[in-house]
Amino acid sequence: MSLISAIFNSGRLGLFANREALTITSQNIANLNTPGYTRIDAILGTSSPIHRVAGQIGSGVQVIEARYAVNNFLEKQVTAQNSTLGRLQAGQTALSRIDGLFTDLQGSGVSQALADFFGAFNDLAGNPTSIAQREALVAKASTLATRVNAVETQLHNIALDNDAQITGIVRDINRLAVQIAQLNGQISNAEVGGQVAGDLRDQRRRLLNELAKHIDIIEFEGIQNLEEVPPGEGVEGAIDGQGVMTVMVGGGKPLVEGTRANALRVVPNIANRGQMDIAFDTGTGELAVFTSAITNGELKGLLDSRDGLVTQTIAEVNLLSQAIITEVNAQHRLGVDLYGNDGLDFFEATVFTPGVPNIGSLRVADGILADPNTVATALPEPVDPFAPLPPHPVIHPPALGDPAGSGNDNALTLAKLGEKQVASLGNQTFAAYYSNILSSIGTRSQTGGNALEAEQVVADQLFKLRESESGVSLDEETTKLLQYQRAYEAAARLITVADELTLSILDMKVRI
Repeated sequence: MSLISAIFNSGRLGLFANREALTITSQNIANLNTPGYTRIDAILGTSSPIHRVAGQIGSGVQVIEARYAVNNFLEKQVTAQNSTLGRLQAGQTALSRIDGLFTDLQGSGVSQALADFFGAFNDLAGNPTSIAQREALVAKASTLATRVNAVETQLHNIALDNDAQITGIVRDINRLAVQIAQLNGQISNAEVGGQVAGDLRDQRRRLLNELAKHIDIIEFEGIQNLEEVPPGEGVEGAIDGQGVMTVMVGGGKPLVEGTRANALRVVPNIANRGQMDIAFDTGTGELAVFTSAITNGELKGLLDSRDGLVTQTIAEVNLLSQAIITEVNAQHRLGVDLYGNDGLDFFEATVFTPGVPNIGSLRVADGILADPNTVATALPEPVDPFAPLPPHPVIHPPALGDPAGSGNDNALTLAKLGEKQVASLGNQTFAAYYSNILSSIGTRSQTGGNALEAEQVVADQLFKLRESESGVSLDEETTKLLQYQRAYEAAARLITVADELTLSILDMKVRI
């Protein structure tokens, strides 16, 4: 009867083990489409053997481990790649917006406005006393100023939008830090008995991936106090199995320490025109700014865009404005207006401070706007040094049609400024300089797009590797399902056989 009992026991253990394996498999199948789910494998092993005269005989089967099929190295690679994608995506979005500002479609851009402005001087030279031509010139000048200033304003707005996005991302980072700290506590409690809290770990990994998209992170598991790291050992491999994750940002700022979440803040930088810096809240009332230590993630992309490309492009457009103002005003002051008076500044003399963006830098002078007759199209008559001086000063009242102010010499010279190679612009014409700005932005946009595509390919490959190692394959799980089902049925049949053997023995005793 003891042998029959052993058969009963083997069948019973077989039922339990295969039922548990079926439960694990069904959990995998149910989470086939759950993002970031890590497969669990049922590892079967023999139970303790029975010692008999003939030797050891197995007593059945048991699930010795519900193995969490995770590759920590690969998971960290996926997380790090999320940071790179976040940086490139944020940067490319900003590049696309900037590129859109410089698209001269249907004559609506600065390039066409420049051509129209200098062309209007040429038109005015054909009829310098025409009020209509003068008004047309002033209108073209106002259009040029409007379009240049619009580019500067929109670039400035992109910088402001970047600041707003930075503020929102920092808020998300703080939220994620709190959730990761909470999961640290739950995982630590769940794994006290040595089991792996797979679902909780998956949740934490999804949060880490989301966090890494915002900012570059350093993560390691098991040490709550950085001083506990053994000498000579990197924190990357320091794992003690407690399930507690430490997350650092900015090269060493502990955002999450065990169940404690620290916070990041945004603070205005007066030296950088009040734009936002990122600071670590130490919890003691002090803020440690670490903007320059951020190397990846959306924050890096936004900061690079704001402090790099946007600021640089505004400076380049400012330089164009300054050159237009300087060149046009210098030549215009050499001329004589329709009243016979010396020419004044055509554009307002804007003061440019190096390194400080100037928004709305190009403006037509108020006097020109108020009276187009003050446009100095003529050059003054040359003075004969041998001519006798008049006995009394002659005062010429403003009068239209004064021969001294009805010439076109200065208008022709002003028109030719459009073809002049300006020293402050690197010996380029205004149009060529502006074209180079467009070309540079277009090239950077294309380069950024190519880099993003390349890194997306890497991310896709890492995702496929991760799925092949840790994901759920429906074909494999279906095969396992049938395998465990048949094993379960066989174990049930084994119990039936043992029952029949028992009945046979009892029947023999009754007959005896």
